[in-house]
Amino acid sequence: TVGIDYIRPLPNATSGETERVFASVSEGQNNVAVALVANGFAAVMKHRQDDQDRSLYYDDLIQAEAAAARDKKGLHGDTAPPTRHINDVSNSSATAQAKQMFGFVQRAGRLQGIVQHVVNGARFKVLIPKQSCVVALVLAGVRCPSTGRKDTGEAGEPYGEEAYAFARDKCLQHDVEVEVMAQDKIGTMIGRLYLHKQDFAVTL
Repeated sequence: TVGIDYIRPLPNATSGETERVFASVSEGQNNVAVALVANGFAAVMKHRQDDQDRSLYYDDLIQAEAAAARDKKGLHGDTAPPTRHINDVSNSSATAQAKQMFGFVQRAGRLQGIVQHVVNGARFKVLIPKQSCVVALVLAGVRCPSTGRKDTGEAGEPYGEEAYAFARDKCLQHDVEVEVMAQDKIGTMIGRLYLHKQDFAVTL
């Protein structure tokens, strides 16, 4: 859920935007900003004492920051964050690497993932943290109508844009499970994508 905390005017704006909206985002009972600060991944904006334009959860943010600093979490720590390498095999230029990765993800069964990009209603780019890779995944058992192409002006098929918008709204940046069953000749994984434990192909 999203709740607007305050709005500030932008008197010197040049892009046509005249104000900026500041809001709090919650997932269930958890405030996202508080969680970020508590883990040392963000710092709290400082305000003048007479400045009332601040987060409705400002006191919680201050307490979370103090606890993170005490425990030396994240940006409050003395050590650099560990380097994390993600192998992106979702592009056509990485076909060979995608084919090498196929056996690992297929044998693993259902894997936790995050949808990073929606290409069309049935084609996605999914980050699989356990395998430290990003794969291209197309849903098995369905054919989704294509969307139009801006680069060539080619028109899409009926309901292509609707399918794309539906998949984007439901899946983009959401936690999912993927189950890879096969692979095509250009390295795209073919399988199932589960959103909230439901097969998204069936939902689509």
